[in-house]
Amino acid sequence: MRQQNNSRQNTNPARQLKQTKVPRGISFLYYSLALTILSVIILIITPFAGSLAFLFFGVVGTIIASVVAQIMAIVGKLFCLTAPERMTGKETIYISVMFDLISIIIACFQGIGAFSPNGAGLQTIISAIAYVSFLIFLKQVAEFIHKNNLAKDAEGVLLIGIGLVVSLGLATIFPFIALLSLLLFLIWVIRYYKLLMNLSEAMQSL
Repeated sequence: MRQQNNSRQNTNPARQLKQTKVPRGISFLYYSLALTILSVIILIITPFAGSLAFLFFGVVGTIIASVVAQIMAIVGKLFCLTAPERMTGKETIYISVMFDLISIIIACFQGIGAFSPNGAGLQTIISAIAYVSFLIFLKQVAEFIHKNNLAKDAEGVLLIGIGLVVSLGLATIFPFIALLSLLLFLIWVIRYYKLLMNLSEAMQSL
């Protein structure tokens, strides 16, 4: 009887997912985004500082926060690679990680001047693929633990992100669309932040 109960627990999707490092990975990504938002706020406030010392520490703090946030995001996605093999769409996290690494490599080559300046467009496309793949992965995670409301939230964040990319492209032709891009960006940040937070809490409570 005990063996039957144990086998049921082991096949339970929620329990199976909790035994991996995916919950920790989502938490890392949640805190990474929070740290990125904080660094942007510091960057906005810093120019209005009257003190040169505050300006200096503000810039240095922003750089450090951005680097730490990037590292946390990478580690978080690597943790997500431990998702159960039986989970539908697990391959999307591999695609996301692969394209993130390609994007980082391009950025490094651009930094040393070993890559064409036009590589920025290629990097944007690669980052977009990584973003779409990861949002699909989050949707699959939500469905795997039977949180259909969070799966719908992931779809919404994905669509807003795609709309943001399209509006940014149109803004290069029609400058007035830049205001729409800013609005979509703010909505995207809030929705993405809430998605990661809610998904992290849902998995921690499994």
